Amino acid sequence: MAIVMGSMQITNRLDLEDTKTKQIILAAYVTAQAVVIGVSFLIQRRITAKKDTTVLKYLDQPKPMSGEQPKLVTTTNMDYDLEQNAQAQKQALIGLALMVFLHFQFGVIRPLIVQSILPI
Repeated sequence: MAIVMGSMQITNRLDLEDTKTKQIILAAYVTAQAVVIGVSFLIQRRITAKKDTTVLKYLDQPKPMSGEQPKLVTTTNMDYDLEQNAQAQKQALIGLALMVFLHFQFGVIRPLIVQSILPI
């Protein structure tokens, strides 16, 4: 929370009307997202290289307020890790698409600063 508030204070001090400042912010955002996606793919390669086929049993928690009971899932460590990594990749790409849309459609620049600091 302190990082978010600190980055918001930084945005108040920046000249967001200057095109050079906007380009630097965009470059920082793209770099941060590239690092996140790159690390995610490196993790995926490590998981597949290790091929840990140890059986893993866990309770899959249902969505809140659905009234369903948790169900027991049996899988391997590799499959579980790949599934979790795929979810993280999906979240990163959806966040990237949302920020790109907001920036190019509405000219929003402030959230890009926060989103370029948070992944690091």
